[in-house]
Amino acid sequence: SKDFSKALDDRVCIQRYRLTADAMYHLCDLLRGSLGASQNTNFALSVPDKVSTALAILASGSFQRFAAQTTGVGQSTASRVLGQFLEALIPHTPDYITFPTDPSTQGQTMRDFLEIANIPQVLGAVDGTYVNIKKPAQDSHTFVNRHRTYAMNMMVVSSARLEFTDVLARFPGSSHDSSVWSQSALLRRFRRGEFTPGWLLGDHSYPLQPWLLTPLAHPEGDAELQYNHAHKRTRSVVERAVSLLKMRWQCLHASGGTLQYSPEKVNRIFVACCVLHNIAIRRGIPLPEGLDVDEENETDLEEAAEDSSRELGTAGYTSLEDLEETDEETEGTAPLRQVRQACRRRALRHRVEKQRGRTVRARLIQEMFG
Repeated sequence: SKDFSKALDDRVCIQRYRLTADAMYHLCDLLRGSLGASQNTNFALSVPDKVSTALAILASGSFQRFAAQTTGVGQSTASRVLGQFLEALIPHTPDYITFPTDPSTQGQTMRDFLEIANIPQVLGAVDGTYVNIKKPAQDSHTFVNRHRTYAMNMMVVSSARLEFTDVLARFPGSSHDSSVWSQSALLRRFRRGEFTPGWLLGDHSYPLQPWLLTPLAHPEGDAELQYNHAHKRTRSVVERAVSLLKMRWQCLHASGGTLQYSPEKVNRIFVACCVLHNIAIRRGIPLPEGLDVDEENETDLEEAAEDSSRELGTAGYTSLEDLEETDEETEGTAPLRQVRQACRRRALRHRVEKQRGRTVRARLIQEMFG
């Protein structure tokens, strides 16, 4: 078994595994109960070996090959270890990815965002990001994104400290950001009033809602221009967080190629990387030497999403299909009349929320810049 602190200094640990020795020990202690050596194999890896193997895979753009060279295990073993690591880590997600709910945490979150560009009551910045995958065996057309690659569309919410506070990883690449948001548990919680009086910031690809403020598509006058500028500066934290995530865990980065796993496993890899990202952020662990955060791809994606949303013209909803998201109302074999009624109710709710969002945004602009 490995003794990280004796075998490697932190610089080498960060280069190979993206975490310090102390952080790796923390993971070993956290996962020991689930990752204990299996008794039915001749070659049982220790928990530190399993943790270092999994981290090497996630840190590398070349996946199992690099892990095998780094940890001395074969590709098939490395792949099996990654699966065990994901199974052990994912249940701990709520301990590391938590949306601010209590008044103290919400207050600190709002103060952190306020320091950026003086926008009050911000609880998070939301964005979508693509993770490339191999062609799925079923329904492959639904995974083709606007760049004509097979991908998943992952929704993340970031704090001003670049920690992820909400992650939704289960939608194929063809899903619009607004459609992903419309089916999120976080939206349902905002609708129930759990986070009043806070709100999120999103780009043009999201619908304007009382709890989700977007930029003005056609700002008029100094106040609206200043609002858009402050909005962009504040919301940029989520782009930086995603860029940092993908630079640290290169298996998610487009330059690393395509994840050679099923969509379900890719989703688990993404969530695990977000957990590990938060561990690194909280411990102040830097990127390896020679790696810089590259926001270029994320900026291109954001601008493309803005253009797409403007062309569609209805605050992010791309089609009737987006309004027909699956829920208990229409699931299964509901008669067509019921489905249409449910769609009309959703469309009405969307219009009401948009109008309320306009009122909230206009009041904020008046208070800040009027």
